[in-house]
Amino acid sequence: MAKSAVIPSAVNHPLNPAGRHQYLAQSQLVTIGNSAVIAAGAVVTKDVPDDTLIR
Repeated sequence: MAKSAVIPSAVNHPLNPAGRHQYLAQSQLVTIGNSAVIAAGAVVTKDVPDDTLIR
């Protein structure tokens, strides 16, 4: 169960240095399903269905 201070998201940033310097990072919200387990250190880049284990 995620705590209220946790915001699961995927962050993308521009590949060129000038874009990164301007802080143009974008975030996309993902949905974590009921009873899903996300392992420590796992990177979630898309929605996770119910009853799924992500390693």
